[in-house]
Amino acid sequence: MVTERVEDLPLRGGHAVLDFVNTVHDVRTGVGEHLPGPPDLALWARRAGVVGEVEHRAIAARIQAEPIRARAAYRRALDLRSAITRLLTGAEDRSDPALIDRWRRHLAARQALRRTDAGLGLHWTGRPDLDLVGARVVEAFIEFVASEDARLISQCAGPRCGWLYLDRSPTRRRRWCSMQDCGNRAKVRRFRARTGVKGS
Repeated sequence: MVTERVEDLPLRGGHAVLDFVNTVHDVRTGVGEHLPGPPDLALWARRAGVVGEVEHRAIAARIQAEPIRARAAYRRALDLRSAITRLLTGAEDRSDPALIDRWRRHLAARQALRRTDAGLGLHWTGRPDLDLVGARVVEAFIEFVASEDARLISQCAGPRCGWLYLDRSPTRRRRWCSMQDCGNRAKVRRFRARTGVKGS
């Protein structure tokens, strides 16, 4: 999926953690960045439901007020994305679990048990910043890998794609992140191979 705007990036993973992995154009090679800067990461988080609208506005204001800190947090989030990608695709590096655990500890240190109208729950302390996005992704990742859904992960067979998604099809034979994109391109390639028609 090629897009110039994070607003247009499809959320096809079926889970926020997989959609985070899919913010790279080609998951297999890591080529093609759909989140070129801190504001894009914050906007993706709002679209994916990782943060709410009020939190997004607060994060966007922090990015503008503290650009150097925001850039560092953005780089940490991309390192996190790389580690999660490797862990979910079987290319795990020895340091990846430790990186996730550092994020987990960071998350725990910035949470407090509070009662709200919805009842008791853990809440982020202090003003929301870009690290909140990474912390929420880690929280979702830990829950996800312990769930039954983790067994449903598939990877798009499309060249220069490799997006991850939950395959809930009855036969577990889904091959594409989307039939409209990678699936249709595969059909075109097969047609051209049969007929000898060359692409433009």
